Amino acid sequence: MDPPPHSAPSPAARPREPRVFFALVPHGEGRARIAQLAERCAERAEGRATAPDSLHLTLAFLGGVPPDRLPALMAIGGGAPRVAFELVLDTVGEFRRARVAWIAPSSIPAALLALREALAAALLKAPFAIEDRPFRPHVTLARKCDAPLAEAAVSPLRWPVARLSLMASTLDPAGARYRELAGWTLEPAPTPEERWRLPDWRQQAPCGESEVPKKKRP
Repeated sequence: MDPPPHSAPSPAARPREPRVFFALVPHGEGRARIAQLAERCAERAEGRATAPDSLHLTLAFLGGVPPDRLPALMAIGGGAPRVAFELVLDTVGEFRRARVAWIAPSSIPAALLALREALAAALLKAPFAIEDRPFRPHVTLARKCDAPLAEAAVSPLRWPVARLSLMASTLDPAGARYRELAGWTLEPAPTPEERWRLPDWRQQAPCGESEVPKKKRP
């Protein structure tokens, strides 16, 4: 009797591809302050606070990505604008249907918009499918909120954003777990003085032109 043919593994038996996204991740004192606010909002909204090491602001969500396409994502991250900026989180609110409480900026920095737009354009060109929805930058503070949380202004939390991260999330019974796949340091933008610094006239001719040797008089 011939052995039974090998059957393909069921979808449940296949390892799940990690869900991948570009994000900004707070660190140090900034993370600690956001985590404290998350605890307070979770208590007020009767929800579950986001763990400190899970706090992040999503720039572009891609969902499941095969491992062989991760190098392309890393190249896109490496080619993104590398300008650091300050993000002021000063408004809390909720996505009622999703039962999620969040904190967000009332004013979005131009550098954040430029970073998001550059990533989205590069991802679509690659091509990668990304969520087709308006960009509403926020950090999730709590999930499974049973009580409403009215949108309101709060004391500003100033976050010096200095790193772009490519993140992966996996699900387990305790919830989503995040890890960084790659990261890139964002540098301070040059000051006007640095941008328009005059050349050293002792080493360079005016207007960048090369000097023409003067002819000697006979």
